[in-house]
Amino acid sequence: MSWPVRPGRGGSVIILENLIRGFTPDEVVLLGELALCGRPVERDPKRPQTYYFRSGFSLFGRGARFFAWFRWLLFPLLVRKICRVARREQCDYILGIYPDDYYCFAAVTAAKRLGLRFSSYFHNTYLDNAAADHRRAVKIQPEIFARSEVVFVMNDGMKTYYESKYGLRNAVSLVHTFQDFPPLSPLPDPPLAERDTIRLVLFGNFNQSNIEATQRFIAAVSADPRCSVFVYTHVPIPLLKLRGIDTDAITHMGYIDDADLLDELQQYDIMVLTHGFQGGYGEVEYRTIFPTRTIPMLLSGRPILMHSPPDAFLSDFARQHGCACLVDEPSEEAVRAGLERIVTDANYAQELIDRARKTAELFHGPRVIRGMREALGMTTSQPGRSDE
Repeated sequence: MSWPVRPGRGGSVIILENLIRGFTPDEVVLLGELALCGRPVERDPKRPQTYYFRSGFSLFGRGARFFAWFRWLLFPLLVRKICRVARREQCDYILGIYPDDYYCFAAVTAAKRLGLRFSSYFHNTYLDNAAADHRRAVKIQPEIFARSEVVFVMNDGMKTYYESKYGLRNAVSLVHTFQDFPPLSPLPDPPLAERDTIRLVLFGNFNQSNIEATQRFIAAVSADPRCSVFVYTHVPIPLLKLRGIDTDAITHMGYIDDADLLDELQQYDIMVLTHGFQGGYGEVEYRTIFPTRTIPMLLSGRPILMHSPPDAFLSDFARQHGCACLVDEPSEEAVRAGLERIVTDANYAQELIDRARKTAELFHGPRVIRGMREALGMTTSQPGRSDE
């Protein structure tokens, strides 16, 4: 059970799509949201089947929050839909995925009604997230925790926090995944230090998770005549402006499908990963978020400049693995110094690339899915497939 599924976009969709590639149609079915006028995706028969519930109400793709009251009126229908699908597909387990309390709570409610085993998977913190509805969260999160055999979380930072804050003993890290190591193109000539133009690339949603850090990065490099900044995002230019991005200082490349992303990234010289120091999500969320876009950057074969707060798990991860040039000060001068180190020290840039490639092994799909199977007791694969 997941709120965002294809044809939806965003990090949670990518995470889920990569994850289910490790399972057969006989092992997994999906149920998620479809926009009121959306069209279902026709799936490969070798991939798990997707069922949809039309709860995606908005005006021209915006303003979904104005329909929240109507969405909750449909909640009993969603629970009934889950129960019908579970019976039809002879499911014996329900996994509720949170970046959306509506779908995750419907999943646990249906599991309780059907008497099925249940686990949860938190892509973000919930009760601790300042952007969540606290009155609802204080009721829903304890119910999800109490019913979950396993509470999957996105990274060890969330796991440690949940164990400390809520005393959980069944939290398990289930990180983002990728399936195949891509071939890498060589670094373009001449070296960065000899270039008239340095092409930097950012991609993602550019919301409260990283907007102020992105603003600072763009301001830091916009005065450097060598730097050209390219941004891949489904967020349109007017909305980026409303969010405080200097759109005159970037080239807006629009949305790119995940399947094409890695090939596209190798056109650029430096990956830029921005992570919020502050904003509307709250301190805990900024400490525990692990951005989906980290993995394709690790696989890109290009050095990563990471602008992230000093106490974030993402920053600790970069320090531990040496996979990015970390700028953990909210300072334009520090951003420029980090960029200059990558540009002027070719050996350092190559070391970042080599370490990033090694670090990416932690997210390789077969490895991650083996751990998930073990946590759920799915130790036997279906005939004709392998986890290796």
